Amino acid sequence: MPVIAVAGKPAKGAAASTVKLERKDLVVGEAQAQTGLFSLKYDVTLSGPGMEPQSMSSLVEATGDSTSTVLAAKGRVPTRVKVSFDEQVATMTDAQGQPKREVAVISGKTYVAEAARGSITVTDEAGEPVPEEEAKQVRERLVDDLGKENALEKALPQGAIKVGASQPRLAQVFESFMEERMEGTDFADAKLKLTEVRDRPQGKVAVFSITSSLIFVNASTSPMLMSSDLEGSMEVLLDGAWLQAIDLKGDLDFQPVTQLYQQGYRTKGKGGVRLRLTSQPQPR
Repeated sequence: MPVIAVAGKPAKGAAASTVKLERKDLVVGEAQAQTGLFSLKYDVTLSGPGMEPQSMSSLVEATGDSTSTVLAAKGRVPTRVKVSFDEQVATMTDAQGQPKREVAVISGKTYVAEAARGSITVTDEAGEPVPEEEAKQVRERLVDDLGKENALEKALPQGAIKVGASQPRLAQVFESFMEERMEGTDFADAKLKLTEVRDRPQGKVAVFSITSSLIFVNASTSPMLMSSDLEGSMEVLLDGAWLQAIDLKGDLDFQPVTQLYQQGYRTKGKGGVRLRLTSQPQPR
């Protein structure tokens, strides 16, 4: 499911002490326009005893829009969807530091995906098989959302939520939710708090502030550790209790792996990471 870029205004009654999310089931024919952005950039120098300073830099950016339409559902669990992908692009630097651009084979195509008996079947709109590489990429994008209820929405407190109150259980689920969507990461010490209600084009949303530490789990050959203290927000549509946006960003911190650090190696540099996911209902 890939934050709402449209500026919102405080909703009438936003100063109220409590907020209530009204959970609703999915409806066949409902469509969501989804966007995703992941960006990571850094320039770092590693130095230590007996070596010339080594410069390391990287730029990774992945973007993609899609529209998903519910074709079948059980309660809040989508079991069959039609999903149309706009251009899905990844930009990164190669070994020589030059940028290269990769466009996914599913870009500009529409598929039907169905979850049954623990697996996801992917076809074209006519129900015909598609190349395995395309099916694989569709499954990778839907595996955390098709055939199961969205974990963050499921963990939302039921009943009245006090504005200003921390949400420790939701924060715990948030950590695992993000780790599933960002392979090779550890999220920890997350804190979520309901801060306000705002008006958006799709309706009133509850805005949760988020802080979390992020550690990138590096390959064993990497000479440094990379982490970030993230800050951002999450928005949930009151009418339906649907997740609408997650927006996180932070500066990157660097440190040599333990063995190199003990040997006197040090890192110096800067970088940043940004993650933005949105889901916005479309007119039927």
